[in-house]
Amino acid sequence: MEKEAIKKLIKPLSPKLQQQLESLWSEYNKGETREAKLVKALDKIETIIQHNQGANPPNFDYQFNLNYGREYSTFDPTMQSIRELIDKETYKKIIENKAD
Repeated sequence: MEKEAIKKLIKPLSPKLQQQLESLWSEYNKGETREAKLVKALDKIETIIQHNQGANPPNFDYQFNLNYGREYSTFDPTMQSIRELIDKETYKKIIENKAD
């Protein structure tokens, strides 16, 4: 379904640009290159940041964030450090929610 959505989005572009974008999307999904791994890790981390900083329902499960996408951050020590910082924010949100 996602692949069809990408094809639909890039259809108005030139064939060369379509091929380039589809190739990048495929690289991202496969996660074989260092760049693809970095983007995938940042994508997951960004979602958690939104959860930590945004407005969520009162019963939002912050505990879920502690495991969400963790495997994508393990390839690089810097990404692991960033993930640890984000997890600290998540723990704070868990504590805050228990106090409410």
